[in-house]
Amino acid sequence: STLVFTTTKPLVESIANYLISISTNYILAISPEMQKIANEFAELLGSEHYLVKAVSHGVASHHGELPVAAKRRIESAALSNVTRCELTN
Repeated sequence: STLVFTTTKPLVESIANYLISISTNYILAISPEMQKIANEFAELLGSEHYLVKAVSHGVASHHGELPVAAKRRIESAALSNVTRCELTN
């Protein structure tokens, strides 16, 4: 798992979207835990939220405007080495 710290929400989202774009060229094996998190985020944030797609690609992002439940879930996944990469500000 990799943690990338940035200074702003737009930069967090930009990096997450870039990682999604480069990973779409590859077939990724997503753990059942990451798929579970993606499903939870789809319910919490809406299925079109970029974080749902990011988590489906093994990337979790984190910024101050996310609901506390989403931030805590990302932190827990990172601590458990479930995520491949975590972006935060």
